[in-house]
Amino acid sequence: MTYFENSPLCRKFIGSFMILGIISVVCASISFIIFTIIGLVDSKPYIYDKCHNSFLWYYSLTALVVSTIIGTIAPKFHKNKTNSIKICAIIIEILITTCIMSWGIHEIWGVSCVGNLNEGNTRILYITSNIMVILELGSIIINIGGICYLSRKNDNSESYYIPA
Repeated sequence: MTYFENSPLCRKFIGSFMILGIISVVCASISFIIFTIIGLVDSKPYIYDKCHNSFLWYYSLTALVVSTIIGTIAPKFHKNKTNSIKICAIIIEILITTCIMSWGIHEIWGVSCVGNLNEGNTRILYITSNIMVILELGSIIINIGGICYLSRKNDNSESYYIPA
C-alpha cells in the first residue's frame, strides 16, 4: 500500500475524479467524432483535386467506423470472461488497431502530396487523421498494459504465460 491509497483525501475524492475523467473522455470522443465527420463531409470533393493518389478520406472513414465498433463491442465482450479469453480479445484488438494505424501512417507520411491537404477545406480531415493515428498508438499501449495486468500472478488467480 502506498501513501496515496491510504490517504483520506484520495479516498474522499476518488469517485469525483473518476466521474470527471469519464465525462472528459466521453466529451473528447464525441467532439473528435463530430470533427472527423465534418472533415469527411467538407473534404470529399477537394481531396482528389489536391492529392489524387491518397486514400486519406477512406482511412479516416474506416478508422472512425472500426474504432466505434471496437469501443462498443469490447466492453461487452470482456464482461464475465476468463482472463485467457480477455487476453486473446485484447491481442485481436491490438492487431486490428496496428493495421489501421499502419495504414494511417502510410497515408499521412508516406504519400507525398498529403502535405498539400493541410489547408482549406481538407485541413480538418488532415488534423483529425493525425490525431487518430496518435489515439490508435495510445490504444495499443493501453491494451498492452491490459495484457500485463491480466497476466499478473496474484493469490486468487492463475498466472498466464504470454510468449513474446
